[in-house]
Amino acid sequence: MRSATSQKSHLAPAVSSGDLRKIAKRNETLTGYAFLMPAILVLGFILLIPFVQACILSFYDKPIGGEASYVGLHNYVATLTDPKFATAVGNTVVFVVFSIAFKIVIGMSVALALTAEFPGRGLARVAVLIPWALPEISAILSWVWMLDGNVGALNSILRKLGLVTTNIYFLSDRDWALPTVTAINIWRGFPFFTLTLLAALQTVDGKLYEAAELDGANAWHKFWYITLPSIMPVLLVTTLLSTIWTTNSFTTIFVLTGGGPSDITTTVPIYTYDEAFKGYGNLGRAASVAVITLPFIIAMIVFLMRVMRKREEME
Repeated sequence: MRSATSQKSHLAPAVSSGDLRKIAKRNETLTGYAFLMPAILVLGFILLIPFVQACILSFYDKPIGGEASYVGLHNYVATLTDPKFATAVGNTVVFVVFSIAFKIVIGMSVALALTAEFPGRGLARVAVLIPWALPEISAILSWVWMLDGNVGALNSILRKLGLVTTNIYFLSDRDWALPTVTAINIWRGFPFFTLTLLAALQTVDGKLYEAAELDGANAWHKFWYITLPSIMPVLLVTTLLSTIWTTNSFTTIFVLTGGGPSDITTTVPIYTYDEAFKGYGNLGRAASVAVITLPFIIAMIVFLMRVMRKREEME
């Protein structure tokens, strides 16, 4: 009996608790991928095929309505050495950095204000979402009318207030065009930050604030050490999404200025459109611009994922 038992234990070595945890974690991961696989396949089919086609097209000279001819890396070299592309990249950086910075500040400020109790808070929460909820074309066309240099409502208001003596051509003046389109993008985009951050603020445990008050913390201390760390994951995701959307923003600038005056508001999406549909219309050149900018979008996503993973490990 002993020999049989010892032989059995020798043939079936014991599994440690660490190995069991690893097996359970691996099974959990495989189960998660199994549930996600249909969505991954659909997204891969929808996204991968156009991306591959764009990559292939970027190696061809393909005028609209004409035959495609293979040109190798010519489109990439022409794009990277084009001064207009460098201008578009610089305009895009300025446009995105200032837009995102002000969206965060304004969105956070409004979200914090809307957490306080005051009469008409529900109406205020609805009203603040109007710029984001309005159809984009309708909202932008309203701004075109208000900012008109000759008959615009904004110039009329400024003159009546005595702030200006001559009309400002917001959309056709080199000094005003880029700040104007940036301001309109901020106006339209900050409600998204307000909405997501307001939802995140509702999840912060009120007992943390009570404990901080007992320790003598002021409003700034409570915001910096309690509020901001608690909503940071939501803020990071919101900032990433808004950065991607702002970088790819086309309609606002196209309707307001079309990239003018003198390319002062030409961003990468506007530059891509010009290459594809203006002049001779080279679709291959436009595709090369999209391929060149893609790694920067991927880098932002990877950076966010690493930051969030580090926060999860710290917690």
